[in-house]
Amino acid sequence: METIAPQAENQEPPRPSKDTVGRGIAVAVLSVFAYIVVGSIAAALGANLFFFLLASWGVIPLIVLIPLFLIQLQSGRSQTAKGILIIGSIAFLLNAACDAVVRLPRLF
Repeated sequence: METIAPQAENQEPPRPSKDTVGRGIAVAVLSVFAYIVVGSIAAALGANLFFFLLASWGVIPLIVLIPLFLIQLQSGRSQTAKGILIIGSIAFLLNAACDAVVRLPRLF
C-alpha cells in the first residue's frame, strides 16, 4: 500500500506559466500597433515617409518581430515565440495580399 505525503497547508498553489501563445500574440500586436502609431505621427508631422510606411507595413514590423522571436526562444519561452511568429506571419501575408490587390489591376 502506498502512502501519500501530506502537503503543507500554507503551501501556495503553482502559478500559471508566463510562457503562453496569447502572451506572444499580445506582444506582437502591441509592437505592430506601436509601429502604426509612430508611422502616423511621422506622417502627420510632414515626414515624407507616409507612402513608404503604408506600402511596407507588413514587412517593416518583421524587423522588430524577428529579434523579439529570437529573444523569446533564447529565454526558453517557446510558446511566447510561437505567438509572435503567428502574428508576424499574418502581418506578412496580409501585406502581400493587399499589395497584390493594389498592384495587379495595373498589370492588366
